[in-house]
Amino acid sequence: MGLPRKKEGILLAAGAIALAFFYILPPNKTWFHQTVLDYWKDFSWQRKQLDPEQRRLSRYGNDYRYSKEIAGFFVQKGIAGQALVLVPAPRYFKQYHFPYETPEPAVFYYYTGLKTVRPADANAARANWYVHLVQGKLVMDTVPNPAAFADTIQTFKKMDAGL
Repeated sequence: MGLPRKKEGILLAAGAIALAFFYILPPNKTWFHQTVLDYWKDFSWQRKQLDPEQRRLSRYGNDYRYSKEIAGFFVQKGIAGQALVLVPAPRYFKQYHFPYETPEPAVFYYYTGLKTVRPADANAARANWYVHLVQGKLVMDTVPNPAAFADTIQTFKKMDAGL
């Protein structure tokens, strides 16, 4: 059987006061605004943006955009399945003030389906394409000479000795 109306009212008032007290405390207020309200804002925006590519671009930013641009080059040429691409580590792009934090190869593959390696990887010499910057633009070049490419790998490694 139910509680009498008077007890229900007292419990409702006590609950409301407890919740108000909970949200008055600064850590709880901060948590509510940074977690619950931010989640709701993201949800409200994504509910209106149903295109998955637009949502990924918004979420991952330049890392996703430039990764897709690199992969798009190989898709357009029809060789995305045969390409193993050497992508310099993030410090290379930072040195040239290019806004691209190169994702690790597994994440790059998740974004694009294109296989990549980093200069510090053991199989970097097997790459048949590589990415670099020319006048502030991403350029994808083939590997015409494996001996000369070994020098390129060493140069990229020196630029990012922290790996």
